[in-house]
This record gives sequence, structure tokens and C-alpha cells, in this order.
Amino acid sequence: RGTEPKATMLEKASMGRRLGAALVVAIALCGLAAMRGDARGTELLGTWEVPTGIGIDREPYSAPPTLWLYWGSTTNRRMEGSGENIRHLFKLGRIEGGEYRDPQFLHKIDGVLFKQLSTACCTSLVMPPFEWDFPVHNANKAVGQALRSYVANGNALIMTGGLIDIEFLNRYFSLNLEPADGNYAPGPFPLLPNLHGYSDKMKALVMAGPSVLPQKGIAVTAVKRDSLPDGSTIIYASPKNVAVFTIKFCMAENPKSESTAPLPPIRVYPKYCPASARAGRPCSCGNIAFLGYNYRDRYPSRWDLTLKIMERVASITPEESKDPANYHPKGTMSEGDEENAKLDSAQARGDSQEKLVEKWPESGKLVDNPNGGSFKAAQQAMLRHLGKMRQQSLAQGTAGHRISGARGRASKRAGGETQHTDAAKATGCGPICQLRNLVTNMKAGQ
Repeated sequence: RGTEPKATMLEKASMGRRLGAALVVAIALCGLAAMRGDARGTELLGTWEVPTGIGIDREPYSAPPTLWLYWGSTTNRRMEGSGENIRHLFKLGRIEGGEYRDPQFLHKIDGVLFKQLSTACCTSLVMPPFEWDFPVHNANKAVGQALRSYVANGNALIMTGGLIDIEFLNRYFSLNLEPADGNYAPGPFPLLPNLHGYSDKMKALVMAGPSVLPQKGIAVTAVKRDSLPDGSTIIYASPKNVAVFTIKFCMAENPKSESTAPLPPIRVYPKYCPASARAGRPCSCGNIAFLGYNYRDRYPSRWDLTLKIMERVASITPEESKDPANYHPKGTMSEGDEENAKLDSAQARGDSQEKLVEKWPESGKLVDNPNGGSFKAAQQAMLRHLGKMRQQSLAQGTAGHRISGARGRASKRAGGETQHTDAAKATGCGPICQLRNLVTNMKAGQ
């Protein structure tokens, strides 16, 4: 090597320097690419950049003020439950006492609060999948009629889930929805271009959603297309099965109803509403939306965006419900029902038991707080209130007994054979007896 020409050695040294420079440039480029990848990953977590990716919702969102979320016995409220995922999706609830509470939570469909909602217009109720329970009521009595009146009075009912949720619609709305053969539809479910019966605003909202919805294992329950009733609009479907659809549900006055013998309103298919209006029985309509996904996966997906969109679509009030005179039932609620509705709303806000007991004398009913917690404080406060009532009753009862005794002695002096009996004995149980029985029953129920 000592005999190599000097020019050859210089060429090799220059080549080494060039290779070193190229290596440094390559390392720098790799570093820049990694930084860009980190920036992209940070962007997906939530920034003000242009959205990219599927199902990543980075836009600011607040639930509509007219939205109610069913938070009753059927809802899976655990951290990984479907109800909790939907609550998180709509950003409702605040943590208090180890659980979420919100004024827009509806705890029961047989309460006075829902009865009040069913007589008004322009709200939406989201029902998470039924996992823990099934609301069993007589479909022809008050609760079933309240559900139908709620939808027909211009409101929206958004159902999610599977077989048990389909059965809920069939039971209380007299539908005949059938799940897909074998209770499985492989999907995918593309967005259909023809949205029959939708206004331009509703079509624009739907078209802004995903172009196709996937089947995630067995998480999606589809309904046979042929089982949908008149007035249905198919949103996402395969050739034979439908994963997302809406039903326009209408009711009108029963033609056999009379002022002396009123009958509940009857269901009317939307295509017959003009004829019913010409007959003097105008319709009132609302929307039922169904999404066959069980919402058990916390990872954001296309189904999350679709649920938000369908809530907005179904909340658009049909033209038939613009006139409040067509609502069912007509009239306002009684004063006692309004007070009970305030109590239900106070429970949804998470008011303490003491606040609820303060309102108890006004309503005449003691409401068990569904948010949980000890009931002893409320019970003791109510017992104190009953004690005050008992003292007042005793004071009034003493004077009453004096009057009754004077009348009895006068009757004996008159030679009558009628034996004197006090008011409590005549009625079987007077006010003091009733209070005593109430206190005894409450102590026994602890």
C-alpha cells in the first residue's frame, strides 16, 4: 500500500467523505419522517387540523338541549357497557357520587316526567341497547299509549341494539319487524341513494355520513327489508336486510270516539293522513329511528357518527305535527302531575335526598332516588314531617271527639238505640291510624 499513487489515496478519501455526508443526510431524513409520523399520531388524538382517518371525531360537540338519554334499569351503565359508550358519545353526564348524573337522563318510562314529555313536541329520546332488563307493561294501557303518543306528537325515538330492542318496537308500536335469517347479516351495508319521504334537509344530513357501514363480528343486527311497515325509509342496507332505517309513525283521533265515551287515538299510515285530515281527523306524526349496532366497542367507529346523524335526522318534526291541536292526548297535566315531574327532573339532576324530601310535602309522594345512596336521611326527615302532621291531627281530633261525645250523650238522653262510634271506627281507619300504618310500613321496608 505504501507504493499506491498519491492521487488514488486522495480519491478514496474523497469518496469516504461523500459516503459519510450521504449517511448523515439519510439519518436526518429519517428523523424528519419520524417527527412527521409523531405529529400525525398526535393529530389523530385531537387537534384543530383537517380531520383524517375513519371515525375520529375531533370537532367540538355538545348534545342538543332537546335530547334525552334513557338511563333506566335496562341500560348497561358500566365503564365498558353500551349505555356508557353512548353517554360518552353524546357527552352527557357529570361524575358525582361515583356515577354519572345529568338533567337530561330519563330514568323510567312509566314516570310522570315521561308522561309530561309525551304530551309535548320536539324532543328526542335515545334508547341504548337493552341489556339488563326489558320494560314489561301492558301495551294497551297508560305506558304503551304514552310511548306511542310521545312519537306521534312530533318527537323522535332512536333505538339501538338487537333482538330485544326489535321486540320492544313490535310490542309497543304494533310492528312486525323480523330479524335477518339466522339473526346474522354479513354486510357490509352501503348508504342507499334514494331516501324516499325525506326532505332536502334530511337528505343533506344523511349524505354527510359514512358511505358504508361494516358488520363487526356479530355486533350488528339487521331487519328483513320485507318486514318494514309503510312509511319506512331505508338508510343503510344490503340487498335483503336493513341495518339502519326510520319509520314515520302517525296517529289520529279514533272515528268511533265520542265526547261522552272517548277512545284512544289510532295509528294511521302516512299515506292515509291526507284522507284522515279531510275527514276532520288530522294526523300527528313523529319518527322512529333504528340502528342495529350494539355499541359495545369503545373505539370510535363509523357507527358513532351515524348515531349522531340519525338523531338529528329523526328530530326534524314532520309537517303533520306543526299544529299542537293535533297532539294526543289533548289538554294539560294536572297540578299534582307537574309537581311529580319536577321531582323526577330533580332526581335526574342528582339532587340530594334532603332536597327531595323538602319537596315531598308539596307533592304528597315520596320518590325513591334512582341515583342510589342511603335512604335513611330522607326517611327520617319524612318521619319528622309526619310527626308534625300527627300532632296537628291530634289537636283537631281532640276537639272532634268532644263534639262526638256530646252528640252521643245527647243521643242517649233522647233514648235512642244508636250506639256512638267515633270517626275512626266508622271509616275503619282514621287519619291518625293511617299515619301510624304508613310509618310502620316504612320501618318494615328498611
